[in-house]
Amino acid sequence: MEIGRGFNKYVAILMALLMFSISPISVFAANIDFTQEEREYIKNANVLQAASAEGAAPLSYTNSKGEIKGIAVSFLKAIGEISGLKFEYKPFENINDIINSGADLVIPAAKQYPLPNRTLSIPFLYSEAVLFYNSSLNPNELAGKRFAMVRGGTIPEGIREEDVLYFDEREDTFEAVHDGKADYSYSNTYSLVFYALRSGYDNIITIPQKMEDRAYGVAVREDDEILLSIINKSIEAIDEEQRQSLILTALAEVERSVTLKEIFKRYGLPISLISVTVIAILTYAVWLKVLANKHLYEEIKKGKRREEEIEYISFHDSLTGLYNRAYLKIVLESINDPEHLPISVVVADINGLKMYNDSFGHVEGDIILQKAATLLKSACRTEDVVARTGGDEFIIVLMRANRETALQVVNRIHRLCHNECAGQAFVSISVGYATKNEPERDLQEVVKEAETMMYKRKLLESQSARSAMLSTLQASLLEKDIETNEHTLRLVETTNRLGEMLQLSSTETVDLNLLARLHDIGYVVVDERILKKAGKLTDEEMAEVKKHPEAGFRIAESSRIAANIATNILHHHEWWDGTGYPHGLKGTEIPLLSRVISIADAYDAMTHDRPYRKAMSEKAAIAELERCSGTQFDPELVPIFISVVNT
Repeated sequence: MEIGRGFNKYVAILMALLMFSISPISVFAANIDFTQEEREYIKNANVLQAASAEGAAPLSYTNSKGEIKGIAVSFLKAIGEISGLKFEYKPFENINDIINSGADLVIPAAKQYPLPNRTLSIPFLYSEAVLFYNSSLNPNELAGKRFAMVRGGTIPEGIREEDVLYFDEREDTFEAVHDGKADYSYSNTYSLVFYALRSGYDNIITIPQKMEDRAYGVAVREDDEILLSIINKSIEAIDEEQRQSLILTALAEVERSVTLKEIFKRYGLPISLISVTVIAILTYAVWLKVLANKHLYEEIKKGKRREEEIEYISFHDSLTGLYNRAYLKIVLESINDPEHLPISVVVADINGLKMYNDSFGHVEGDIILQKAATLLKSACRTEDVVARTGGDEFIIVLMRANRETALQVVNRIHRLCHNECAGQAFVSISVGYATKNEPERDLQEVVKEAETMMYKRKLLESQSARSAMLSTLQASLLEKDIETNEHTLRLVETTNRLGEMLQLSSTETVDLNLLARLHDIGYVVVDERILKKAGKLTDEEMAEVKKHPEAGFRIAESSRIAANIATNILHHHEWWDGTGYPHGLKGTEIPLLSRVISIADAYDAMTHDRPYRKAMSEKAAIAELERCSGTQFDPELVPIFISVVNT
């Protein structure tokens, strides 16, 4: 493929920026359009007091030498150089001290944490959100777990206040999660990288979050409109190359305790998904530090290899090995000329990945992504560019490929996917494609056309994919003898008769029928050895078993066909007296269908052999239902159920 010139140009720019990061920025746009009033303000201004929160690394922090460092510090110096204003930077212990400091400005500041009587400037920095949690936990089961956050912050939506543990500094939240004193928290990209490098946490797992990007600006007094205008104009004067250089300068000064290899072993996938550029920066900064150390002079010989490593990391997705969004952007910009026509774009999206993750966990979901990547590569020509652009989305660029060639690739994808799916719980792939034949047509329009086709097909295909996945999960329970087909059929028959007695609506009857088939679908996440164990379960094993209602809820919720009964699945092990699980609901707080299925399921289990005991007689099982009426079971439903089984 002929994209070498564009690629090399980009790499040259990146490397130049990296080299430039070891020196301070000194050249910015000279002709800023300050008004006469603004120029007078600058001329007469004393040294302005700038406040920040201590421990907000790497935005602002004090290093081991007592020096104030950070990305925000770099930008404030640049604002001063551009505007002519002079600043004195002072860190404070907490947000209350900042509010009471009387400082002229606060940097960094974000709209998510508004300061009283302050107005926020335009952003000088953006960062994405990251979930980080203790490696002993399941990220799908964080509800009710201990959330670590910095004191004075706003509790994220969906987190209960009683689950929050407060800490003075961001670093304390990392320490708490790593040591198991807290379970999880959120961070921004730069803080994650900073503390990962500095402290080498090996007991933390990170996952990128689809949350609003955090935008950082400067907060000035709300009555100081002139200063706000000066700062906004100064930030606007910093172009993208200078902006990146300022970030690089700050990040190159990070004091590290772990190696690049360790960082990627521990954090490679999440970090690369969040900010490939940041990793390239830090990788190269490590190399610069090595070069500066005379005791490690021999490391110079490894320079070339490190450059190649930077290049690979910058443009590849670490999970699949495919190109990433950054590289795809370069390709689309480099080939947008007539010599590459016709250019076709194929957009592919995995159906049912969320349901698969909910059923088998994110580790198994990652395997699906890797399989999909291999499949897509196999369907393409060697010169085609295959990139992973998001969680479950891929884009393929085919140069000198007309619509017919693109269709051939699409057909190969479908054929390979069908072969891969045979006998497996493998999700399907929805595909769209479009072709650029005219030089004047924008390639981004072609990408959007392909995406539109893909989304239309996804609407048609995703439901069948979910249904197929649900059938596969049911089959896996039968194959493992976790459930038997006979048990399911008996439950369906019994609950149908019980539904008639209760005069359920037609919708409720359909839901109850489906609940009889799927109430224990969550057992797919429980170790088969535990479910088949003949003896008494340990406390740890019982805790695993008790996860299945929540797992079943997530699976059902992800499948439209079973979404209506997701709540019933979640609560089918609740007890009438409130001592059941997972939420300890009591009495009529428990959904009606959950109460019905719990009685029917218990009766069928008692009257048929299980690995851990022999079957009871029907008379003994009925006596047990009566004994547990009002404690485990709904006392009004038990007599009705008994009358059904006795007829």
